[in-house]
Amino acid sequence: MNTEKQRNAEAIEIEGTKPDEGIVCLNCGAVCHSKFCPECGQPTSTPPRITHTSLAMTVAMSYARLTPGFWPTLIGLLRAPWKVIADYVNGKRITYSPPVTMLIQTVLYVTLILTVIKEITGVDFSFIADDSTDETIYANWIERALAESDVFVCLVTVTPIALAGFLTYRKRSRLRYNFAEFMVGAIYMANLFIIVDILCIPIEKLISDTVSDLVLYAVMSFYSLRTISKAFPIKSRWVRMRCLFQMTLLTIIGFAILCGLLVMLFWHQQVNV
Repeated sequence: MNTEKQRNAEAIEIEGTKPDEGIVCLNCGAVCHSKFCPECGQPTSTPPRITHTSLAMTVAMSYARLTPGFWPTLIGLLRAPWKVIADYVNGKRITYSPPVTMLIQTVLYVTLILTVIKEITGVDFSFIADDSTDETIYANWIERALAESDVFVCLVTVTPIALAGFLTYRKRSRLRYNFAEFMVGAIYMANLFIIVDILCIPIEKLISDTVSDLVLYAVMSFYSLRTISKAFPIKSRWVRMRCLFQMTLLTIIGFAILCGLLVMLFWHQQVNV
């Protein structure tokens, strides 16, 4: 087998030659009969030489498609986030970008877009004001992460929401979803919140911050209520309203506990310093 691969690899060095059947993989020399090499997985359409065009396309695609599934996930979240969440939780995952990966990609794109807008308009729309300096002293790594990492902030923020959803709907669903699956849904909704926030920038720029915030929270309230009703359908209107109230109350309590823990942690660190 190795001899055959070596012979095939030597054959492709001569322009215009290839094995009698199939395509020779440029990576391992195996004979391929499909779009991908069965031995190493490299696409059979890989050009033998790097050209200016192929290099430019590689750079563009590396940035525009960091992982397979970014654009389907983005469009799916805007059209029907409940379907994205249900598909991913139920095992249909090859189409979508994983939730945390999607969050990192979204923050990357948002940072790029906001940087370009800032350069053009001179207005900073960043989520976290960049008023820190190199001389800033953080009490611990958690404080530094909260101050400098949008991804970490999102993950910490969605945790009480996911926990509230789990405690509210864990016995209402036929499939009995666990906390990790509720966390997946919460992270996807955080992605959607960031995307909608970016889309509201023109309203904030042309009209006012208040109108932009109203539109943002109105759209996200619609998406959230729709997602909950689709993901965890309950026939009884009274039970549905009661579950929604319970989840809202648990979310508020969770945020209060989280904020209290962070305040206690930072205050304790400051006292020790």
